[in-house]
Amino acid sequence: MINYYYAIWHKYKFKKLFSDLYTVKNFTLLRNPYYLLNFDFFGLPIKTDELLLKSFKNEIYNFINAFNGHYKLEYINADIDRTDESADMMSKLFKILDAANLLQKNYIIIDEYDHFANELLSFRIESFKAIVSKTGFVRKFFEKIKDVAKSVIDGIFITGVNPITLDSIASGFNIAMNITLESEFNSAHGNAQIDRALQRG
Repeated sequence: MINYYYAIWHKYKFKKLFSDLYTVKNFTLLRNPYYLLNFDFFGLPIKTDELLLKSFKNEIYNFINAFNGHYKLEYINADIDRTDESADMMSKLFKILDAANLLQKNYIIIDEYDHFANELLSFRIESFKAIVSKTGFVRKFFEKIKDVAKSVIDGIFITGVNPITLDSIASGFNIAMNITLESEFNSAHGNAQIDRALQRG
């Protein structure tokens, strides 16, 4: 839903997508102004550390390619290589976007950010510690996003099961705010039934 509302790619389908909903007549200035970069880390294989790293890098590369395909930014592919580290891919992308001086701003959505990390927590705690450590590839990935927050990137929305992974990254991504338990977002995060139960006592 956030993708459809924020991404400029969906601008001309806005009325059709939201039909006769409240949103159509009461849209805000944030309706479809962004180049939106959408990541989804669900289902990354964790059988070995090497496989996870390779899969993570491939996903980053593929998402950047999809981003390029949506917005036809032909100059991106020339500088970003599948063999680059994920943080290096992001760094190159942000430098390209910054240099391009685009009229549209950029927004990032990361879905299931902690899915693979939670599996590691259950089965290989040392591997989890390694990927979120100071030199870990997950920490480095989020550090690059933090570096350009409020400059190249106008906003970031992350979904996941719990904040353990972000807490473990510590200063690598200390700009995040967990809104899951805030009452005004309950219905958006599946907590409405819990909230009603608490109100009933």
